[in-house]
Amino acid sequence: MVQSLAKVEYGYTYQPTAFSPPPKVKSAIVRFGQKNIADLNVEVLERICKAAFAQRRKTIKANLKVIFPNIDDILQELRLDPKLRAENLNVADFYNLTNLYIKHYL
Repeated sequence: MVQSLAKVEYGYTYQPTAFSPPPKVKSAIVRFGQKNIADLNVEVLERICKAAFAQRRKTIKANLKVIFPNIDDILQELRLDPKLRAENLNVADFYNLTNLYIKHYL
């Protein structure tokens, strides 16, 4: 969702020794910049993201059939493997799912 709403850039990494007490992980600084989202239906994108990530170990086919009654046709149209999990999709895939939802259901 963040990459849809803002330009995200990696800044740099802090080592655990920069903190007291030192955490067990490294910390990163990221920058958020403005992005033109005029053509993006954020509500639909959020609904699709929530459904896709609802159950982490399930496939996108299983998670998105709640939103798309014809999920097989949608995934075939987008040339997405139904066995993929949400974390395997990129931002463009979620945009395409959003646009197809709008095209077919709104």
